[in-house]
Amino acid sequence: MTKKIVLVSGMAHSGTTILQRALKHHPNINGPVPETSFLVGKTRDSIINEVNLLMDQYSSYPIVIEKTPLHLWFFENLLEAVPSAQMLVIIRDGKDVVASQQERLGRFYSINRGADHWSSSAEKALSLAMMYPDNVKIVRYELLVRNFNHTIQAILAFIQLNANEYDYSAITRSSNDAYLSESTETPAFEDISYPSASGLKGIGSSTEKFTKQTGYTASTKPQVDDEINILPYRKLQVASPLFDGTGKAKYLSMHDKSTLHRNIIFSTMMNFMGYTIET
Repeated sequence: MTKKIVLVSGMAHSGTTILQRALKHHPNINGPVPETSFLVGKTRDSIINEVNLLMDQYSSYPIVIEKTPLHLWFFENLLEAVPSAQMLVIIRDGKDVVASQQERLGRFYSINRGADHWSSSAEKALSLAMMYPDNVKIVRYELLVRNFNHTIQAILAFIQLNANEYDYSAITRSSNDAYLSESTETPAFEDISYPSASGLKGIGSSTEKFTKQTGYTASTKPQVDDEINILPYRKLQVASPLFDGTGKAKYLSMHDKSTLHRNIIFSTMMNFMGYTIET
């Protein structure tokens, strides 16, 4: 089996850690727990060196998986250096992502900025999936949680691994059955029917908007998990039950929902992706 690197990416608080953890229950997959940001601000030669280091570190595994949400914006740099690379982009209902980030950041969080970032991330994911269908797959958070077996099998087929070797019992052992059996609002479709480029008109240039929103550029100095502040939290995430309900949608006030409704770009992308904003 040919070795390759597979990225897990998407906007933060969309379920990237859950997807990374779930994939590691296949015997042919492993990779680092901390977010490495190894693509950010790196040249082609540096990227090749970083990939080789990861491959050496996990030399006994055919698939090396790495999770950094920010890598969504730098995946094409990786493809240029390593054409066999693949990326799984997880997309979650935008209002749940915004609510989760608001809970984490509190009064320092801007609802509009979070909504704009989600819109840009979703647009970037769609664009990459349309341009590189053999390299990029979009994964719905809602389907991963509510229709796990089917979703993980589709992912494993995409990265060319045998789904029969997956340890499905590990998911049951690390999950809350009551949570998994709850009904939830889920898009009526499993896969996005990718539109023509005109389908995204009016939403804007995702990369340009992301740069304005975050200040990140191709030459930005990477930020890795801080050993004192972030890494302990990352280890706690990994040690927690996989599907226990703690990641469910957080509370948004009527004022917050009204703010999201008035954000035309966010509302347009939510509708385009099959999500709704309750009033």
